[in-house]
Amino acid sequence: MNFEKFYNTNEIKRFYFPGKIFSGINCLDEISEGPTLNQGSMVWIFVDSYFIDNNLVSKVINKFEKNSTIIHYLSGKPITENVHKFIQENMSGPVSTVIAIGGGSIIDFAKASLASLIFSSIDGIGLDPSIYRITTAKKPIFIAIPTTAGSGAEASRYYVTYNHSDNQKNYGKSWELIADYIYLEPRFITELNHQILIECAFDVFIHLLETAVCKYEKSQFGQILSISSIYRTMTAIQMIVNNNDKQIKFYKDLMESATIGGIAISNTRTGNIHEAAGALLEKTTLNHPQTLFVFFRKAIEQYKSEIFEFESNLINSFRINAEWSDLKRIDDVIGWWEVIFEKFSIKDKIAKTLINEINDVDSISHYIYNRIASDLVWKNKESPVVLNDKNIKAFINESLSQYGLHQTQ
Repeated sequence: MNFEKFYNTNEIKRFYFPGKIFSGINCLDEISEGPTLNQGSMVWIFVDSYFIDNNLVSKVINKFEKNSTIIHYLSGKPITENVHKFIQENMSGPVSTVIAIGGGSIIDFAKASLASLIFSSIDGIGLDPSIYRITTAKKPIFIAIPTTAGSGAEASRYYVTYNHSDNQKNYGKSWELIADYIYLEPRFITELNHQILIECAFDVFIHLLETAVCKYEKSQFGQILSISSIYRTMTAIQMIVNNNDKQIKFYKDLMESATIGGIAISNTRTGNIHEAAGALLEKTTLNHPQTLFVFFRKAIEQYKSEIFEFESNLINSFRINAEWSDLKRIDDVIGWWEVIFEKFSIKDKIAKTLINEINDVDSISHYIYNRIASDLVWKNKESPVVLNDKNIKAFINESLSQYGLHQTQ
């Protein structure tokens, strides 16, 4: 069986995760170079520039100082040209270990570099049938230490980089690109401001939501994890942001849920919200969670009549906590997120950015339409509702109209 190309059906389900997860305060103490290093082999450590002087990061780096270690600090989106440049400048010998310390962008940069080692390419891995694994390449040990709680990149087989010239995506997927060891240290996110924490949590929520409503790819294994993690994510934000309860357990819940979201994406797929958001991301300065929010309400409204079982199971999961007594249907879940985004002026920022940056609504709508319509697996197989030109366009137009962007055609 080609596990990379196996997709779930009604009859056969698979659920897979090849990594090992350590979670909790001081979990970084468990990192050991141990048998992963060979004499004279290199270690690549990719670090978010924000953490140059961070004690937790220094603790990790110090473990590898005696080895041939290259430490690469970076920030911002993973740029394709920068990945190529790094590979060209640092391929002086075998690489035994790749370590990524940062958010999704840093981890994706590391995954793209790892893909180059294994496949001699970073674009089209797992998608272009002409790209094969280098049979002589030994996969380095990949260690991921996320410093946010959003993308779940450490546990996802997908990655993306962006061309510097036109912001277009290069992407790929492979189970070999999931981190072998994941360390979730909640102290990395305890100092994040509420806006960042909310946006990261919303990213997690959409990952869990979309993977749970696919028509065939969803499985009982994924559904259990998604519903449980949605509850934990929303409860953590409710307690930290609304109740000012900053127990470490809530930050730990956010990090664990983000990683579970990455596992969920690897085993299923995302849908309309991600497809539309990805297209909008390329045309504006909004970040990923903000573009997801633009399409959130209308996507659920479009197919909620077909996700009754998921809605019922989700709402039932909240009934164990009196804090959520007002949550009676999925519309209340939508409303809860909208209130949070409004309270911290995130929705207002989204609206202002869209109005200032989109001059041709017809053009951007067409661009988003092409992204959704070209995803034939989603359109023809996995969407909870049958998608056609009419309802795809309606979904896009209604989503943008919420922010005062109206088509002329």
